[in-house]
Amino acid sequence: MKKMIFLLGLLLATAAVGPELGFAKLVLDMPPILAGGKQTVCTTDANCASGSFCCGGTCYSAGNCCNGTYCAAAYCCSGTCSSTICPECTTDANCASGSFCCGGTCHSTGNCCNSTYCAEAYCCSGTCSTASCPTSLNDTGIVSHLSANDDSYYGRDVTVPDPTPSDGRAGFSFATVTGGCVHDNVTGLTWSPDKGLYYWSGIDPVVTNANNTGLCGETTKWRLPTVKELVSIVSYHTTGKTVDTTFFPTIQGTWYWTGTSSYAASNTAWGVNFQSGQAGTLTKGTLSGDNHQVILVHD
Repeated sequence: MKKMIFLLGLLLATAAVGPELGFAKLVLDMPPILAGGKQTVCTTDANCASGSFCCGGTCYSAGNCCNGTYCAAAYCCSGTCSSTICPECTTDANCASGSFCCGGTCHSTGNCCNSTYCAEAYCCSGTCSTASCPTSLNDTGIVSHLSANDDSYYGRDVTVPDPTPSDGRAGFSFATVTGGCVHDNVTGLTWSPDKGLYYWSGIDPVVTNANNTGLCGETTKWRLPTVKELVSIVSYHTTGKTVDTTFFPTIQGTWYWTGTSSYAASNTAWGVNFQSGQAGTLTKGTLSGDNHQVILVHD
């Protein structure tokens, strides 16, 4: 009986608008029929009520449409339904140049400390810190006994045996890093290869370039070393090149800049001479002889 009433209604509507025009209008107004006689509710969001959206042929007012499949969860992250907000990034490559990814969010300052963002400048043994992390000290590299109770009888050079294969002469312990850098296992510092000869005024672009290009995987922390940091890799067992040349083959037997300016004269900065191992002040000038070698560091 219901079907008969429905068909009668169609006929009356058709007659009201003309036999041909009315039938065509009814066909156009009818929703498409799927296999089994099921009608689709929507094909686009425009077919749904205000505030709703179309997903898989059905209108919804909550959740989201994740790759054509309805998610009751609030977010769709890389094709997967999620109840938590999608991460902004998964790697540093997802962030702008000079920024890094930590815990799913991009940052341009601070650091990533065990996958947790630190606004502070340092991450010390998994803890955020505003101060430089405490480090151990390298020894002098002197193992020959010249007199009773001299330096060669004490420190890492004596107490820490050199493994095989060697990780550095005497008490030094280094590891190579992809990209030509060297990590000091004792102090925790990482050193760049020799960056060349520069006047003081030309050093900042060298540092900026190292960070922007992600030298050895680091994009924010490259800088000039302090005088104490640079002296830490000096090995006083020899002259000519007072450094472990196996791990630092590019270091020259000459003066290197540090970021430690002289308190006595603002136009000078401390440097380290890798021929003699001594530290001294260098002029921040532009005259012949005022340019010196640069090596960078990060902690």
